[in-house]
Amino acid sequence: MTYRSPLERRHSRLKRLRTAGLVTLVCVLALWLDRPVYLLTRGDEEGLEGNDWYQMFRAVGFLPTWLLAGGAIALVEWRERLARPTGLLIMGSATATGLLAELLKIVLGRHRPDEHGHLDWNPLLGAVYDPDKYGSSLGLPSSHAAVAFGGAMAVAMLYPGARLVALAAAAGCALTRLLAGAHALSDLLLAGLIAWGVAALFTRHHRPRDGRPWVRFG
Repeated sequence: MTYRSPLERRHSRLKRLRTAGLVTLVCVLALWLDRPVYLLTRGDEEGLEGNDWYQMFRAVGFLPTWLLAGGAIALVEWRERLARPTGLLIMGSATATGLLAELLKIVLGRHRPDEHGHLDWNPLLGAVYDPDKYGSSLGLPSSHAAVAFGGAMAVAMLYPGARLVALAAAAGCALTRLLAGAHALSDLLLAGLIAWGVAALFTRHHRPRDGRPWVRFG
């Protein structure tokens, strides 16, 4: 265990507090902007589905996409006898983030925006005790965005040189959910925050392949 002086520990606590404050501010801002952003960005989903770029970015939020990508890396590591499970970590991060997003949908109980951008909430745990009435059309957080950022954040933390491509792909997936009118801005923001935490937990004991760590907790 690395020794840290009282000054270093205090600096670390202040850094975490600043981060928490910034995250809280961004979340409040996203909630305030949900409806105007929805009305500004919503497009015709049927028309979008005919575009290759839309399908490409939407597929970044499809879990098998990350299972294939992570599986390919895992096979290379196995063939070359590398003691680095980065492929499995990427697969695990995307899977765990998606599952956590699905669980939080039930717990938080906020529905997808209606055609006017209004967001309705279930009674507390309504989707748990009455799933037939309250369990459909839940949107907070976005599962597609959660999977996309879960895989992309793990790639960014393990392979910093690839972070721009990975995060741009995940952001593109989030954009498709906005353009399709399927989610509000805060649905996507919460998905990204969950992915950040899950990916940090999955990769905390593994140094990146190329350079210094991109981001870590603590």
